[in-house]
Amino acid sequence: MEETIDATVEEALGAMENLPIKTADWIVDLGPDGGEYGGRVVACGPPEQIVRSKKSYTAEALRKALGNGKAA
Repeated sequence: MEETIDATVEEALGAMENLPIKTADWIVDLGPDGGEYGGRVVACGPPEQIVRSKKSYTAEALRKALGNGKAA
């Protein structure tokens, strides 16, 4: 099951490269995971601020989409 979840997360992160989220004015990123491990604000602000978050899966995808490399 964990492998399926990991594959789904990777697929979702890859798909984000083509989404307009990178041009959003403001993002509120909830997480860091789903269910009981989620629902908290892990990052909020414009995409340029979100990419600095170390707790956000969205930040990782945005760094790639914006050409800022991989997660730090």
